[in-house]
Amino acid sequence: MSNLKINGEVFIPIDDARDYLVDERAVYELGTLYFHYKGFADFYQNLNEPTGSCLDEAIFYADPERVHINGMMCLFPHDVEQFWHAPHDGADFYSRNYTLHIGEVNGENIFIDPISYFDLGGYVFINESNVYARQSDMDALSERFGIAKHTCTTEINDEFDDTYSEDESLEFDGEVIDSGIRNFLDSIIVSHPKATSKDIISHCFEHHKGNRIRNKAKKIMEKLGINMDKTGGVPSQKSKEYMQSAPQYPKI
Repeated sequence: MSNLKINGEVFIPIDDARDYLVDERAVYELGTLYFHYKGFADFYQNLNEPTGSCLDEAIFYADPERVHINGMMCLFPHDVEQFWHAPHDGADFYSRNYTLHIGEVNGENIFIDPISYFDLGGYVFINESNVYARQSDMDALSERFGIAKHTCTTEINDEFDDTYSEDESLEFDGEVIDSGIRNFLDSIIVSHPKATSKDIISHCFEHHKGNRIRNKAKKIMEKLGINMDKTGGVPSQKSKEYMQSAPQYPKI
């Protein structure tokens, strides 16, 4: 899953956000997370008005307006807490009262009053496949706690931002190669000499969904002369059977 760049803001897939700083636990200090939503919703506006000297406790809303959204929705703190404590890779969160942080409504970038919200009309499955951290928030954690950042190759989906150029993508810049990965790959060459880079990444590093470890492995494989298979898709069934006996690199 690629980073998303929306109107100048970069959002990092939550699994990659764990690898953004050298201490992956820093991501749990984030108070706000986001999820990408593309679809229809009902737009409401808070019409709560004071009556006399007191503010009515009841909340009233305007008649809903049907709209189409393509943007990043804010997860409320309660939802963030549920996400972190979910027993598996996510949880079902009821999708009412979500606010739009940034993005398009009916194809246009518009300002949404913070007291307004969108009813997405049901349940949205929130898990690591659609939750993002804002890069500027991760940078703030780095500065606040003095935690260094990793630099790694990261794809950026700029569907929201026409000003983005490929020159802005992040690249390896002098990062020290992990000797543990090198030793692991040396053993794979001996035990599975016919394995291609795609075979090794798909099987041996399948638990490393972020870019950092996989990109290190790819860089080492190039230096070791392993066949760099850059074709898309998944390995063939024959390749999967061949790699079945190969060990997997431990998840840190």
